[in-house]
Amino acid sequence: MVFYALDEVQDLTVLLVPGRATPAVHNAMVRYCEVARDGLVFAVLDSPAGYSATDIVSYVSQEAALEGLSERAALYWPRVKVLNPARGVFGNVAQLVVPPSGIIAGVFARNDAARP
Repeated sequence: MVFYALDEVQDLTVLLVPGRATPAVHNAMVRYCEVARDGLVFAVLDSPAGYSATDIVSYVSQEAALEGLSERAALYWPRVKVLNPARGVFGNVAQLVVPPSGIIAGVFARNDAARP
């Protein structure tokens, strides 16, 4: 995964890649934030779809080997149920289960905007 196209973005503080919750992507995100951006960018990692709490513990410690890798990244679980905003696009279901990274990034943005 190549994140170096983001090197030109000087004010980058948060990195997320919704819908790509794999060990390779997660490790590339953490490496980019830690090494290429000198720890100045925070990686918001989505949990893989369909994982239970026990599965997530195993994923972090073994499958993706993220445990203790960085203080500049966090994996968020569980996935979030939201109302379907467009049934013509997402199908005729009332709710969708989405990765949490977009919601987390929105919370970060709201907190940043509230600072004087």
